[in-house]
Amino acid sequence: MSTPIWMVRAAPYLTLIYGVEAAFGIPRNLLLRIAYQECSWRPDVINCTVKSEAGCVGMFQLNPKYFPNAGASIAADCSSAAGLLSSLYKRFGDWQLALAAYNWGGGNVHHEMASDGVPELADMPTETQNYVREIVADVPVPGVLV
Repeated sequence: MSTPIWMVRAAPYLTLIYGVEAAFGIPRNLLLRIAYQECSWRPDVINCTVKSEAGCVGMFQLNPKYFPNAGASIAADCSSAAGLLSSLYKRFGDWQLALAAYNWGGGNVHHEMASDGVPELADMPTETQNYVREIVADVPVPGVLV
């Protein structure tokens, strides 16, 4: 079986990301796959030459509004993204919901849960549905949403 392209292009970042995943208790390759989803390993995104429409920057597309030092260092961004993902997992108790919240925002996922108490990926925006499905297709995580 060949190594997926999203992992091949991640080679320069593996040691850093694997160490951060372990330190934050994040399933192996999950943060790595988020990085790929966010930047596609494009150098212009990673080095913050290109920003998203929302002004997010760097490998993990962090918003400087919430992460004032976003884009200053790949290592710092990696820790910030891991801290965010870990806190979302603690908040929602499910890696897939944490992924949805990373993409759509924790408040939006919380509101979706509060409406009937049962989170449904199908009730979330198509972009968020695709985000979660694409990541968990490559990195299976516990949960039943997809």
